[in-house]
Amino acid sequence: MYNIGFSYLRMGWTDMARNIYREAVELFGAQSGVETQAPVNLRWLNGENRNADVAREILSLYWE
Repeated sequence: MYNIGFSYLRMGWTDMARNIYREAVELFGAQSGVETQAPVNLRWLNGENRNADVAREILSLYWE
């Protein structure tokens, strides 16, 4: 699910991405996101300046 959220965010589907990340954390916990490198992927988007504001928002909600 984290990879799906990442893909949505890369495509600019920010609302869908927010919902997927929220649901993934609810279902599997934030630690599973760490294990699948979700924070790493979100930091990459931030560095690439692709929907960086939403990537930072998701990071701060679940991993920082």
